[in-house]
Amino acid sequence: MGIQKTPAYGSFWSDEFQTVGFDRPFSFSFSGPTSGGVTLTDPNTILVENGGDYLVTYTVTWNPQLPVDTNFYTPVINITINGIRVPNTQIRFGQQYQYVPGVNDFSCFELHGEAIIEIPDGTEVRLINDSIFNRETIRTCDNGINAAALNLVKLSI
Repeated sequence: MGIQKTPAYGSFWSDEFQTVGFDRPFSFSFSGPTSGGVTLTDPNTILVENGGDYLVTYTVTWNPQLPVDTNFYTPVINITINGIRVPNTQIRFGQQYQYVPGVNDFSCFELHGEAIIEIPDGTEVRLINDSIFNRETIRTCDNGINAAALNLVKLSI
């Protein structure tokens, strides 16, 4: 008998309102299917025991929280691997929002990112607010929808 190989993947999400400050992680209150050593170790941290190339996707449903001195809001999201941001903006995505009084007072938007990245054995992965332009807080939407979701799928076994 040879080495037994198994798939590795995990799905994590939260439907609770979150206010996430700059450089802080999003939290997850639910785990969907998981396999191969991809687990939620605490609300902010996913452990990837078996390294390799992973497809990583995330979606955050956010609500604009405008700074007092501008009508623009630019949330940016990234992931960290063992506390270090993924370099070269590979999985760092953002949006720009312009507030128009009376037109878009109560809006929710989805910010989605995906990339194939190499994740080493025994890695802690976090989804973070990386809004470096203005160090903005990201406020999620809730009310029975996904506020934040993160999926990891190993591409080879």
